[in-house]
Amino acid sequence: MLDRRLAFKMPEMLPQLDRLKMYYPNMTSLVMLRRPESVISSVMKKGWYSDDQMQGINGEFIFKTGYSKRIPPWVPDGMEEKYIAMPEVERAAFCYILQYENLISRKDCVVVDYDKMMLDPYNYFSAVCERIGCSFGSLTNEIIQSIREPSKDRSVEVNMITPEYRQKYLTFMRHAERLPSDKRLL
Repeated sequence: MLDRRLAFKMPEMLPQLDRLKMYYPNMTSLVMLRRPESVISSVMKKGWYSDDQMQGINGEFIFKTGYSKRIPPWVPDGMEEKYIAMPEVERAAFCYILQYENLISRKDCVVVDYDKMMLDPYNYFSAVCERIGCSFGSLTNEIIQSIREPSKDRSVEVNMITPEYRQKYLTFMRHAERLPSDKRLL
């Protein structure tokens, strides 16, 4: 049984939280929620879902086997060909939607609002620690003091996404903005 804290930054694990709970039943899940346009823009700038990535020119991830293109493992079975045909912006939106769509109905996650945290990182992170029953030391304090909002342009044109995924994206945002206060850190 794990008796220490384990932290990792992997949004791809959100759909796997139930499986992780089987191994770590006492775990607390903190989920950093960022506005989708920021995430989509960021992953597009990194080329994670680009045609080059699918051809094997960029990056080294684990991919599904048996396809002519490199398909990330989070793409649901049966959706691979549809994923291949999507434009890059839609692949990024598809990833975001799949990772976060079940967050709305989960009762066992503490949602950390990225935008609110960036307004006052020290006090916000103090509230996170209080909420999960831990404290932080001088190194954590030093790291928190170094947090700055990226100056990069993180905008993306939502109208570049096809109507099907644009609707899912907009529906998710409406639900996310109405998360109950007991799930959000205010």
